[in-house]
Amino acid sequence: MKTYRIYFIRNGLTEDNLTGRVIGRTDVPLIPESEQMLTAMGEKYIYPAADAYFTAPLTRCHRTVELLFPDASIKTVDDLNECDLGDFEGKTAAELADDDAYRNWVGGDMDTAPPNGESTSAFMRRVCNAFNRIVRQMMSDGLEDAVICATGGVISAILAVYGLPQRKMSDWECLGGKGYCAIIDPSIWMRGGMFEVAGEYPFLHVEDE
Repeated sequence: MKTYRIYFIRNGLTEDNLTGRVIGRTDVPLIPESEQMLTAMGEKYIYPAADAYFTAPLTRCHRTVELLFPDASIKTVDDLNECDLGDFEGKTAAELADDDAYRNWVGGDMDTAPPNGESTSAFMRRVCNAFNRIVRQMMSDGLEDAVICATGGVISAILAVYGLPQRKMSDWECLGGKGYCAIIDPSIWMRGGMFEVAGEYPFLHVEDE
Protein backbone atom coordinates (compact mmCIF):
# COMPACT_ATOMS: atom_id res chain seq x y z
CA MET A 1 0.00 0.00 0.00
CA LYS A 2 1.27 3.49 -0.86
CA THR A 3 2.57 5.62 1.99
CA TYR A 4 2.76 9.41 2.10
CA ARG A 5 5.49 11.67 3.43
CA ILE A 6 5.00 15.13 4.87
CA TYR A 7 7.96 17.34 5.72
CA PHE A 8 7.17 19.92 8.40
CA ILE A 9 9.42 23.00 8.35
CA ARG A 10 9.36 25.91 10.77
CA ASN A 11 9.77 29.38 9.29
CA GLY A 12 13.02 31.28 9.77
CA LEU A 13 13.76 33.92 12.39
CA THR A 14 12.09 37.32 12.65
CA GLU A 15 13.07 40.39 14.63
CA ASP A 16 10.39 39.57 17.19
CA ASN A 17 11.99 36.18 17.90
CA LEU A 18 15.12 38.06 18.93
CA THR A 19 13.33 40.65 21.08
CA GLY A 20 11.05 38.11 22.77
CA ARG A 21 7.79 39.60 21.59
CA VAL A 22 4.72 37.38 21.37
CA ILE A 23 3.88 37.13 17.68
CA GLY A 24 1.07 35.13 16.19
CA ARG A 25 -0.71 36.44 13.11
CA THR A 26 1.28 39.65 12.66
CA ASP A 27 2.85 39.35 9.21
CA VAL A 28 6.48 40.15 9.97
CA PRO A 29 9.34 39.36 7.55
CA LEU A 30 12.41 37.25 8.07
CA ILE A 31 15.49 39.13 9.19
CA PRO A 32 18.31 39.28 6.58
CA GLU A 33 20.53 37.07 8.75
CA SER A 34 17.85 34.38 8.72
CA GLU A 35 17.54 34.55 4.94
CA GLN A 36 21.30 34.03 4.69
CA MET A 37 21.15 31.15 7.17
CA LEU A 38 18.33 29.43 5.25
CA THR A 39 20.22 29.77 1.98
CA ALA A 40 23.28 28.19 3.62
CA MET A 41 21.12 25.40 5.07
CA GLY A 42 19.74 24.66 1.61
CA GLU A 43 23.31 24.08 0.45
CA LYS A 44 24.42 22.07 3.48
CA TYR A 45 21.39 19.81 4.01
CA ILE A 46 19.18 17.65 1.82
CA TYR A 47 15.67 19.07 1.39
CA PRO A 48 13.93 16.56 -0.93
CA ALA A 49 11.69 18.04 -3.59
CA ALA A 50 7.99 17.39 -3.00
CA ASP A 51 4.83 17.05 -5.05
CA ALA A 52 3.17 19.93 -3.18
CA TYR A 53 4.17 22.84 -0.94
CA PHE A 54 1.76 24.30 1.61
CA THR A 55 2.38 27.34 3.81
CA ALA A 56 0.61 29.41 6.40
CA PRO A 57 -0.60 32.80 5.10
CA LEU A 58 2.48 34.57 6.47
CA THR A 59 5.34 36.18 4.58
CA ARG A 60 7.90 34.52 6.85
CA CYS A 61 6.61 31.05 5.94
CA HIS A 62 6.27 31.76 2.23
CA ARG A 63 9.79 33.24 2.09
CA THR A 64 11.27 30.25 3.93
CA VAL A 65 9.94 27.91 1.24
CA GLU A 66 11.16 30.21 -1.54
CA LEU A 67 14.69 30.11 -0.14
CA LEU A 68 14.80 26.35 0.45
CA PHE A 69 12.83 25.31 -2.67
CA PRO A 70 13.38 28.00 -5.34
CA ASP A 71 11.27 26.16 -7.93
CA ALA A 72 8.34 25.39 -5.64
CA SER A 73 4.77 26.24 -6.54
CA ILE A 74 3.37 27.32 -3.19
CA LYS A 75 -0.21 26.94 -2.00
CA THR A 76 -1.30 29.12 0.92
CA VAL A 77 -3.62 27.52 3.48
CA ASP A 78 -5.32 30.18 5.61
CA ASP A 79 -6.21 27.83 8.46
CA LEU A 80 -2.53 26.97 8.99
CA ASN A 81 -2.13 30.44 10.47
CA GLU A 82 -0.71 30.85 13.97
CA CYS A 83 -2.99 31.35 16.98
CA ASP A 84 -4.80 34.68 17.19
CA LEU A 85 -3.18 36.17 20.30
CA GLY A 86 -5.53 39.13 20.50
CA ASP A 87 -4.42 41.79 22.99
CA PHE A 88 -1.20 39.88 23.77
CA GLU A 89 0.10 40.28 20.23
CA GLY A 90 3.41 42.15 19.97
CA LYS A 91 4.10 42.28 23.69
CA THR A 92 6.86 40.67 25.73
CA ALA A 93 6.37 38.32 28.67
CA ALA A 94 7.72 41.08 30.95
CA GLU A 95 5.09 43.51 29.68
CA LEU A 96 2.36 40.94 30.33
CA ALA A 97 3.65 39.65 33.67
CA ASP A 98 1.06 41.55 35.75
CA ASP A 99 -1.86 40.83 33.41
CA ASP A 100 -4.30 38.39 35.04
CA ALA A 101 -5.68 37.33 31.66
CA TYR A 102 -2.17 36.46 30.50
CA ARG A 103 -1.42 34.45 33.63
CA ASN A 104 -4.67 32.52 33.18
CA TRP A 105 -3.84 31.86 29.53
CA VAL A 106 -0.33 30.54 30.15
CA GLY A 107 -1.66 28.48 33.05
CA GLY A 108 -2.58 25.73 30.62
CA ASP A 109 -6.38 25.97 30.36
CA MET A 110 -7.04 24.98 26.74
CA ASP A 111 -10.34 26.87 26.61
CA THR A 112 -8.98 30.18 27.92
CA ALA A 113 -8.41 32.73 25.17
CA PRO A 114 -6.43 35.99 25.16
CA PRO A 115 -8.74 39.02 25.19
CA ASN A 116 -10.03 39.41 21.62
CA GLY A 117 -8.07 36.28 20.65
CA GLU A 118 -8.37 32.55 20.14
CA SER A 119 -8.26 29.76 22.71
CA THR A 120 -5.71 26.97 22.41
CA SER A 121 -8.47 24.41 21.85
CA ALA A 122 -10.01 26.47 19.02
CA PHE A 123 -6.56 26.99 17.50
CA MET A 124 -5.80 23.27 17.56
CA ARG A 125 -9.16 22.34 16.02
CA ARG A 126 -8.59 24.82 13.21
CA VAL A 127 -5.07 23.72 12.27
CA CYS A 128 -5.94 20.02 12.61
CA ASN A 129 -8.91 20.46 10.28
CA ALA A 130 -6.58 22.15 7.79
CA PHE A 131 -4.09 19.29 8.10
CA ASN A 132 -6.84 16.73 7.54
CA ARG A 133 -7.83 18.51 4.33
CA ILE A 134 -4.22 18.43 3.13
CA VAL A 135 -3.97 14.68 3.78
CA ARG A 136 -7.25 14.04 1.97
CA GLN A 137 -6.02 16.08 -0.99
CA MET A 138 -2.75 14.13 -1.10
CA MET A 139 -4.56 10.81 -1.11
CA SER A 140 -7.14 11.94 -3.63
CA ASP A 141 -4.59 13.43 -6.02
CA GLY A 142 -1.94 10.75 -5.54
CA LEU A 143 0.62 13.19 -4.09
CA GLU A 144 3.25 11.12 -2.30
CA ASP A 145 5.29 13.94 -0.75
CA ALA A 146 4.41 17.36 0.62
CA VAL A 147 6.09 20.18 2.49
CA ILE A 148 4.20 22.13 5.14
CA CYS A 149 5.91 25.32 6.30
CA ALA A 150 4.30 26.98 9.28
CA THR A 151 5.09 28.52 12.65
CA GLY A 152 6.41 26.43 15.51
CA GLY A 153 3.07 26.51 17.29
CA VAL A 154 1.18 25.10 14.31
CA ILE A 155 3.70 22.32 13.74
CA SER A 156 3.85 21.28 17.39
CA ALA A 157 0.04 21.29 17.63
CA ILE A 158 -0.35 18.93 14.65
CA LEU A 159 2.39 16.60 15.90
CA ALA A 160 0.96 16.54 19.42
CA VAL A 161 -2.43 15.42 18.10
CA TYR A 162 -1.40 12.98 15.35
CA GLY A 163 2.25 12.07 15.86
CA LEU A 164 3.69 8.75 16.99
CA PRO A 165 5.42 8.55 19.39
CA GLN A 166 2.90 10.60 21.33
CA ARG A 167 4.35 13.69 22.97
CA LYS A 168 3.08 17.00 24.32
CA MET A 169 3.34 20.16 22.22
CA SER A 170 6.44 21.49 23.96
CA ASP A 171 8.33 18.29 23.10
CA TRP A 172 7.92 18.94 19.36
CA GLU A 173 9.75 22.26 19.22
CA CYS A 174 12.13 22.87 16.30
CA LEU A 175 14.41 25.60 14.99
CA GLY A 176 13.87 27.78 11.92
CA GLY A 177 14.36 25.90 8.65
CA LYS A 178 14.10 22.57 10.44
CA GLY A 179 11.33 20.23 11.49
CA TYR A 180 10.19 16.64 11.19
CA CYS A 181 9.47 13.99 8.58
CA ALA A 182 6.09 12.26 8.99
CA ILE A 183 5.09 9.04 7.26
CA ILE A 184 1.39 8.38 6.78
CA ASP A 185 0.27 4.79 6.35
CA PRO A 186 -3.31 4.99 5.00
CA SER A 187 -4.53 2.00 7.03
CA ILE A 188 -3.21 3.47 10.31
CA TRP A 189 -4.45 6.94 9.40
CA MET A 190 -7.96 5.78 8.53
CA ARG A 191 -8.18 3.54 11.58
CA GLY A 192 -6.72 5.77 14.27
CA GLY A 193 -5.89 9.14 12.74
CA MET A 194 -2.17 8.86 13.57
CA PHE A 195 1.10 9.01 11.66
CA GLU A 196 4.69 8.01 12.40
CA VAL A 197 7.26 10.75 13.00
CA ALA A 198 10.21 9.14 11.23
CA GLY A 199 12.79 11.63 12.43
CA GLU A 200 14.05 15.18 12.31
CA TYR A 201 14.33 17.09 9.05
CA PRO A 202 16.24 18.11 6.92
CA PHE A 203 18.74 15.35 6.18
CA LEU A 204 22.50 15.75 6.25
CA HIS A 205 24.50 15.33 3.07
CA VAL A 206 26.17 11.90 2.98
CA GLU A 207 29.64 13.38 3.39
CA ASP A 208 28.52 15.18 6.57
CA GLU A 209 27.11 12.12 8.31
